[in-house]
Order: sequence, then structure tokens, then C-alpha cells
Amino acid sequence: MKDENSFKYFDVLNLWNSRKNKVVSKIRRFIIDNKEIILENYTYILENEKFFIILIRDIFMFLKNKTVLLNRLNIDQLKEIPPMIYGIAKVSFSAQRVICNDTEFLEKINNLYGFIYIGINTVKGKVYIGQTFRTIDIEWGSLLTDARNLIRKKRSGEKLHRNLKRYIIRAIAKYGVEEWNLKLLDIAYRKVELDDKEDNYILDYESMNPKKGYNLKRGGSRGKLSPEVLKKMSKSITKVMQNPETQKKMSTSITVLWQTSEYRKKQSRCGIWQTPEYRKNQSDIMKKIAKSPENIIARSKASKSVWKRTGQKEKISITKKEAYMNDSEYRKMLDKMLEKAHKARRIEIQDVRQFLIDVKNSNRWVEVVRKYPFKSRDTLNARLKEILEPFGIRNYTMAKKYLKCRDMEDILKKLRDFRSRG
Repeated sequence: MKDENSFKYFDVLNLWNSRKNKVVSKIRRFIIDNKEIILENYTYILENEKFFIILIRDIFMFLKNKTVLLNRLNIDQLKEIPPMIYGIAKVSFSAQRVICNDTEFLEKINNLYGFIYIGINTVKGKVYIGQTFRTIDIEWGSLLTDARNLIRKKRSGEKLHRNLKRYIIRAIAKYGVEEWNLKLLDIAYRKVELDDKEDNYILDYESMNPKKGYNLKRGGSRGKLSPEVLKKMSKSITKVMQNPETQKKMSTSITVLWQTSEYRKKQSRCGIWQTPEYRKNQSDIMKKIAKSPENIIARSKASKSVWKRTGQKEKISITKKEAYMNDSEYRKMLDKMLEKAHKARRIEIQDVRQFLIDVKNSNRWVEVVRKYPFKSRDTLNARLKEILEPFGIRNYTMAKKYLKCRDMEDILKKLRDFRSRG
């Protein structure tokens, strides 16, 4: 191995203290004058790879060039080019031409977008597949740093940042940073290619399987969580939400929030509702939801379950009475509604026979309400009760069942007889 002093003339500090043009010319002159020395020291460079990677990175940062570095230079085609020569040559195109005539290859290297890497847990044999546009050393180094921070903060009892709670970070911290092997899997020249390759490697290695790997979702920015992870998250959230203490805390915090005028103003979104387009859009959405059979059934079940609760009727009754007694605006509004409903009830059905036929043939009460001048189902029920009261009918549902298997003329005749006797 050559003495490290043989490289002292290529001092990082001198580069940092030079101007850009001087640096480029210095690098080019160094390559031309010392090409043989560099080739002789190829073994030394490989063995001291880490030092020279840092050196090359600093040059890139200094010149503000594209920070796409080769991960530990683990690409087969680069074996013929000593790492230091390649690193320096990447700084200027003129220097590249001096040391390598394969311009097509150099152009390909310059257009690299990112890398796919694999981290292997030597204890468990499980793997983690990742992607980066930096070197895999720098990317993995950031994960190791996070793992060390996690260990330190756990010991000191400090609050953990969200990033430190990642599955792979916790795994590295658990088994130790020295129990992992890092390897370059592939390279990519575009973002789409990088995402696709990461996704394929995750599927090939089955690293979303908890027994085989640490990936929680598919590859790329469009990655989706695995069914196992979703199931685990669902159980965890359900368990937390069912905790009485959690429910109490959430209830208290929401109550406190709603007591602040700023929060109420923010939630009201008055400005949005003032636009006709937004109101119409919301109205159309709500109408569509209200008409869906699934929504009607769900609301009916929810309403029935609420009213079946012990003390629910009394609670609502007390609340409504207090509101009616203490709130004059609420009292006025309710009186107007009752008056309007009362007027609606007084609407006479001109053709009773047709009305009953429509009720009999209808699939839902909404169809009848739309055809006749009724404001709600309550009004429809009131009209049906008035007409079919002799038969004990009180609402639309009972009327449908009664009219279904009976002759309409028979019913009308009985109604006339009942009125004549009354």
C-alpha cells in the first residue's frame, strides 16, 4: 500500500479555498500529470474508498454541480475506472475527455437519476428495499443516524419525533447498526423507472411480508400499505378509540376548541357557503346521498338505535324544553315550523281514490310526497291517518300493507259507509 502522503497535494482545504476556475484547471492538471500514480494506487483507493467518496462529495458541493453520486461505486462498468479519476472527471467535461474516450458511457453516468438498495438484517435475515437519488451510503447513513437518535432519546425519555417511529428505524435500533449489510441492487435514469424497479424488488423479495422484510408499502411515491399493515393499524386505532380515557380526552379537547370563537369561525367556513356554486354543489351531493337506499336504511337503523338507548328520550325532551324556554329565537323558529306544518295538514285531498292508488303503487313515501303538496313524511302520515282511520291506519307503512291485498272499490265503499254513519 502506498503512503497516504502521496496524495497530500490533492488537499480538500486547498480546493475549498480556491475559485471555481482554478479548481477545474487544478483538477485537470492533476489528472494529466498524475494519471500513472493514480493507476498505481488503484488498490489503495479502493481500500480507502470512504475517504475518497467524502472528497468527491465535497467537490460536488463546492461546485454546486448535480449531486447525483454513485453509491460506493458498486456498478460493474465502473471497475475499469479508478474511483478517484471518475469522481474528479465528473466535475468538468473537459477533464472527462482527458481520462476516458467512452463519452456515451460518461453521458449515461451523468444522467443517472437514482438507485435501489437493500439493507439486510444479519440476525433475522429480513430485508428492507429502498430508493434514493443520493449515494446509498448517505441514505443508509441517515437511517443509522435516526436509529442512534432513537436509542438516545429513549434512554433520556425525550419526546420522539414522528420520523424516529418508522418501522425500519426501530428495527435498526433494536438489533444494532452493526448488524446490517448494505448492497446496491439497481440504478435508474428516470423517476418512473426508479419507482417501478423499487416496486418490483419489494415484490421479488417479499419484503412486505412481516416475516421476510421491513417494507410497509409498495414501492414508489404511489406505494400502498399492505393488507397486513392495514389490519394491524385498524386494530391499533380501534383499541385506542375504545379506551374510555382516550374518549374523555378527545371529548374534552373538542369541547374546549368549540368554545373559542376563532375555531368556530374557522369551522363555519362562511366565506365558502356564500358562493352559489359551492352551495349548489353541496346541495346536489346531499340530495344524491339522501336518495340512495343504503343511506336511508343506515339512517333509519341509526335513528332507531339512538331512541332505544336508556334515558335518550328523556334527555332529548329535557334539552328541547330548556331550549324552548330559554331561547326566544329558537321558540319563534319552532312556532313558525309548527304553524307551517299545521297549514300543510289542512290541505285536502281532492281525489281520494287516486291518492290511495298512488300510495299503493309507490315504492317509497318520497314518491307520494313529491307528487302531492306535502312538505314532509309527517304530513303524508297525517293525511293517511285522516282518511284510513276507521281501519286503524296511522302512517304510510301501515297503509301500504293494508292496501296491498285489498280491492280499492271495496275500501272506498267502506269509507263512504263509515262517513254516512258518522
